[in-house]
Amino acid sequence: MLGIMDKKQIIQGFMQKEVGNFELGETYKCVKLHKQFNVYIKLYPRDTIHKYGIMFGSKTKSIFKEYLEKDLGLEYNSRNAGYFINYNPNYCETVNQNLWK
Repeated sequence: MLGIMDKKQIIQGFMQKEVGNFELGETYKCVKLHKQFNVYIKLYPRDTIHKYGIMFGSKTKSIFKEYLEKDLGLEYNSRNAGYFINYNPNYCETVNQNLWK
């Protein structure tokens, strides 16, 4: 079983592929992102023996949310509102730097 950093790297790879760069004034729905991530980990094998789904088991929501909030610095508004990238260019730049570091 891989460690927590490996899981975060997988989430980071997903976010880089799915979002690319965050944009000012955009809203990213957490439920939609989480569903897309669950599809991602079931479809993409890490190697011939293990798949991402086996690594995460059923506990994707908490580690996914933790990555978005603590590692990227996204501000959670609500389940329906998701993550809003406010109009402060410094905030958007910081979030994108965190995504690509």
